[in-house]
Amino acid sequence: MVFIDDDYNIITPAIYLISIVTCIFSLLGCFVIFATFFLFKETRSSSRQLLLYLSIADFLVCISNATGASWAMYMTSRPNISNVNVTSECEKPSPVCVAQSFIGTTGLISSFIWTIIIAWEVRESLLKNSPSWMDRFQWILHVIAWGVPLTVTAIIARYQRLGFIYSPDRSIGGTAFTAGWCWIKICQADFDRHDLGLMVGLPLAAGKVWEIFVYFTVPVIYTALRWNLKSTIRQTESMYVDRATQDAVSRADRVMKAIPIIFIFLRIWGTIRFVANSCYWAAYGVVENPTFHTVVNVVLAVFQAFGDNGQGIGNCLIYCFLTDSVRVRICAVCGLRPETDDFDSIRDSLSAAILDHTEPSSGVEIARGSSHSRRSTPLSSKGSTFAKNTPEDIFIVGTPTSLNADT
Repeated sequence: MVFIDDDYNIITPAIYLISIVTCIFSLLGCFVIFATFFLFKETRSSSRQLLLYLSIADFLVCISNATGASWAMYMTSRPNISNVNVTSECEKPSPVCVAQSFIGTTGLISSFIWTIIIAWEVRESLLKNSPSWMDRFQWILHVIAWGVPLTVTAIIARYQRLGFIYSPDRSIGGTAFTAGWCWIKICQADFDRHDLGLMVGLPLAAGKVWEIFVYFTVPVIYTALRWNLKSTIRQTESMYVDRATQDAVSRADRVMKAIPIIFIFLRIWGTIRFVANSCYWAAYGVVENPTFHTVVNVVLAVFQAFGDNGQGIGNCLIYCFLTDSVRVRICAVCGLRPETDDFDSIRDSLSAAILDHTEPSSGVEIARGSSHSRRSTPLSSKGSTFAKNTPEDIFIVGTPTSLNADT
């Protein structure tokens, strides 16, 4: 966690501070998601409930990382600290560091799993005309999303590998894989043995392999959904599709495009640092290139300090402030807009939508309904109104929308 190097320690406190401040804002974002779920009962849906669980995991990560960064800042500020006692601290990390690492690692892996589950739930809700199995067997999701992370972290803890990274070369300093908080324990003796299986395999198991998996699966799922949405609308080319329809579909498309982009933007910096440092260690053993050190372990560490702790901010922006139905309610509660009892009409006019037509027509069909009943409303060539539940509303309100194209 702490590295004694005059040049490096000029930037180290700033990295810790960025981590702490970002964690605080992410915690506020999580609280907003909690509040909207419990206060706005009409916005509760299965996907919104999954978002609540994701926010709980992100909450644990932020609490853990803020604690770790604060502990690291305190360690750095101690007088007469030396490489000798830092090495000793690495071999026998404090209970605070170990506890923080356990909570943070569990929450991190759980967050990745819930992110994939939410994407798949949205897919099921949009493309299926029947209730998703995920709604009926939600306990299975909890076993996977909490049981797997706890098992992985418990195994790492069993082998006493929760802690922080330390090596006397310039590349480490406790921030080779994190931006100041405890995570996994790799000490000077491990680097002396050049144990790449431990140095690379342990970080992968403790989070990186799950993160990389999300990079590929979530964009694929949402890209496929966007393609299905556009394909369904394209099949209505011979019919009348008004401007409101086009705008609604565009908004739904932007939401599904933004989710993977924001996730990758926030998380990619730590992954780049992990890959770069691992490759350098495998090739050269220690980092002696000052340019590499500055770019990878200083500049990118600053980005990682924000990104790895910013998931709560990103989720709050997407699912609360950039989602019309929830934002309108938040504004009404805060007195920023006139209070209204007709939130359904606001949702109809603002939410990103698939359209609900009234007269039958061959071709494309859009179905919507609840887990108890569903009705299908074919597209009509004579006009349209907004559907009560829309692709964007999958994350926010009522019952899921399903999208089914019959060709």
